[in-house]
Amino acid sequence: MAHFPLFELEQYGIQIGQKTLLRNVTCPIPEKAVTAILGPERSGKTLLLRALKGFTALLATQPSCSIQTMGSLRFRGQCLQAEWQETGYQSRALVVPQVFPGSIFANVAYGLRLAGHPDSDFENWVAECLIQVGLDDLIPNWRDSPEGLSPGQKQQLALARALAVKPEVLLLDEPWMGLDAVAQAHLNHLLRSLCSRCAVVVASRGYRAALRIADWLLLLERQESGEGGYFVAAGSPQELMLAPPSRAVQEYLAYYLRT
Repeated sequence: MAHFPLFELEQYGIQIGQKTLLRNVTCPIPEKAVTAILGPERSGKTLLLRALKGFTALLATQPSCSIQTMGSLRFRGQCLQAEWQETGYQSRALVVPQVFPGSIFANVAYGLRLAGHPDSDFENWVAECLIQVGLDDLIPNWRDSPEGLSPGQKQQLALARALAVKPEVLLLDEPWMGLDAVAQAHLNHLLRSLCSRCAVVVASRGYRAALRIADWLLLLERQESGEGGYFVAAGSPQELMLAPPSRAVQEYLAYYLRT
């Protein structure tokens, strides 16, 4: 049986109308590893993360949508668009720091309820997910609204919601934002432990935070027009930092690790 990377991008790009918002991304993303998509603001990190989820491929099939994709994006050897139509991409969980209406419990159980399971079937699992992300102190009051939680707690709650559906791929957008040092350390330990069960892909401006846990880096840079980003390089942190493939990559890392 042929072995494929988790994702494989070849000259991949995204265009909306006449604006190219992402271009020339060519690299693999490995299985059961932590991959960090790094770049400054407006370099296309979140856009690429949503493309990996399948949103972009789905939108591009709609006649009234101005989104166009270029190149290819494959998931385990299959064209992403074709796989969306076949499987609905339910194996992927995208985490953004927002809460849904309802209780803390309802937020974590959201995906499970969509699958038609009654609450009594997964109360223990919801509690386990809250414990995993460091929110065990919320369990006694999980019927309360999450609106009063801190920004960091809301980020942790969104992560618990994603873990509840047992994803094969966990996609996280700025996961360290709003977390104090203790919560960041707990999150780092959790993400490393998850690698035995699923792949983790993180989009972040936090270069130093990502380097603490990443097995693979995908570097993006902002276009001079400020309207999108482009691919710079990909590789392990050791490869890129100890033996940069070009002077441009060396200067890129030196600049962003300094800021």
